[in-house]
Amino acid sequence: SYRLSWLERMAARACSWLPGVRIFPLRARLLAANHALWFPPIDPTRFQFLAQCVLSTRLSDVAQRFSMLDRLDLSMQLPDIQCPVLIVTGEGDPQRAKDASDQVARLVPQARAEMLSNCGQIPYLTHPHRLVNLIKPFVFPT
Repeated sequence: SYRLSWLERMAARACSWLPGVRIFPLRARLLAANHALWFPPIDPTRFQFLAQCVLSTRLSDVAQRFSMLDRLDLSMQLPDIQCPVLIVTGEGDPQRAKDASDQVARLVPQARAEMLSNCGQIPYLTHPHRLVNLIKPFVFPT
């Protein structure tokens, strides 16, 4: 479950009124401030790919999906999940995400939580090799 703060609700509502807008001046700066430091400096194309994908998404679409979180609570259904679940968080994830991951790990019977150090919120782009090394034994146990 996730409850939006009043500021998040207002921002989502304001952005939903901008149907064709993809870029506003702070969006690229916020993206870089929150994610760029987790990308390896040896390959700038990874962050460029993320920026291209994120900045090409319309703000109204982002706002609509974000607003859905405020009305969605699946926590009561988590104990019903019967398959093994691997929950991966990164050191750079916000505390709210880490808390939510801990809750899922407690409520899902066959859940295992792992944390990647020196990694942000997008490990499949920043550290794909480390993510594969984490997932492979989970999917193919010996």
